[in-house]
Amino acid sequence: IHASGCRVLFPLPEPDDAGSDYSRILRDGLSNGVKLGGFDAVVELNAPDPGSLPALVRSLDEIRVSAGGLIDPARTAAAAGTDIVIVDGTGPVHLVYGMRRKADTSHEDFSRYWEQQHTTVAKFTPGLAGYRQLHADPELSKAAAEAAGVGLYDVDGVALEWFATLPDFCSAVGAPVDFKERAKSSEGQFNDIERATAIVVASG
Repeated sequence: IHASGCRVLFPLPEPDDAGSDYSRILRDGLSNGVKLGGFDAVVELNAPDPGSLPALVRSLDEIRVSAGGLIDPARTAAAAGTDIVIVDGTGPVHLVYGMRRKADTSHEDFSRYWEQQHTTVAKFTPGLAGYRQLHADPELSKAAAEAAGVGLYDVDGVALEWFATLPDFCSAVGAPVDFKERAKSSEGQFNDIERATAIVVASG
């Protein structure tokens, strides 16, 4: 697929200083209580043309063949969809935050609220250098899981956030209480926070 890309992203290493801000976040979780480390790694495939998405999904059988026994199918999720740029930018510290809709919320309502309502809060996250929303396509996510040989495909969306430095990320987690309360209240309208998964990776 022309201009497509593939990379494997691994978690940032735990710092030697057990009293550092990042060590505290690893121990206590994000400001909404979600613990980091939901996955051991992220395999990211992308293409510039949304029309290439079905072909990109089919190519995941190469991941299944090449990775072999490295993947635990029962604990691995596939999410295929189109991303929306909210804040244009990137950085070396990258939060990948997988979300699943609340039981009484449809996938369509999840996506609508996330893009149209929650964005008005999330884009002002302190220290944020870049923010995209990957809105999953349920049928393509299922096809991706089948191609990759993994068992999970119930992720409705993936928040992709970038920070220029690790302290910037820590400042986002330690945002003022009023911002954290507004952000969590908004997220609770569409996302089942207790089933969210998060990982902070090096995005060089």
